[in-house]
Amino acid sequence: MVSNLKRCAFQTLLLCLLPVMAPQAYAQIQAQGWAPVSEPVLRPEKTVTQGTTTNTTTHAPVNAVDLDNGEKAKAQLQVETERTISPNDILVERVRKDAFIAYKIVRDPWFWQTAQGNPAIVAAICAHAGPAKILAKYDHLTEVADADHYLCRRLTKWRAAAQALASNPHNGHVIALDPQGMYTAMQRDPKVARLLAKNILFSQMVVENPDLGKEVASHIKGLPFE
Repeated sequence: MVSNLKRCAFQTLLLCLLPVMAPQAYAQIQAQGWAPVSEPVLRPEKTVTQGTTTNTTTHAPVNAVDLDNGEKAKAQLQVETERTISPNDILVERVRKDAFIAYKIVRDPWFWQTAQGNPAIVAAICAHAGPAKILAKYDHLTEVADADHYLCRRLTKWRAAAQALASNPHNGHVIALDPQGMYTAMQRDPKVARLLAKNILFSQMVVENPDLGKEVASHIKGLPFE
């Protein structure tokens, strides 16, 4: 019994060492069916050129699908690497976080040109109550409203800015583009309706938008609107 186990162990060890020590003999044994056939191991081939030895390793063929996926991933990574934040985005983020910068920008007489070049800065300035009130008194509100059509609701979310906008004689185009912002302001603060009724352009605004006149009349007593 012990001798049989030793013989089996010796044969197993011999089969493991033959592919390394005597590959030709192992091939003959495989041909006769005495040893299991396994996949050949890829070994580096040595090539001698002018006295120097170089190793060339045989690699498995690359799948075309894997190659295409790799190229796509590489191209996507390159696009993400080359993607940079524009200076306008940096400025908008700083204005949104810093009220001092917002005050400085909105007080510029040529702010309407800045708004047309970068409309996102209007929303950043309206994120602060003080700069929004200054913007509501701006003379070139028409040009700013062309850059941001939701300027009315951005301003009227602040009580003081809504009152300043209602008194501004240049507010016609702003309210015409977004009247819902003024409706909400009047529902929250009836004083906005009284200031808007005293505006020099109020009659023209009512002609263009009769619903605005009805909304003002619902908050002011003594004004006959049908």
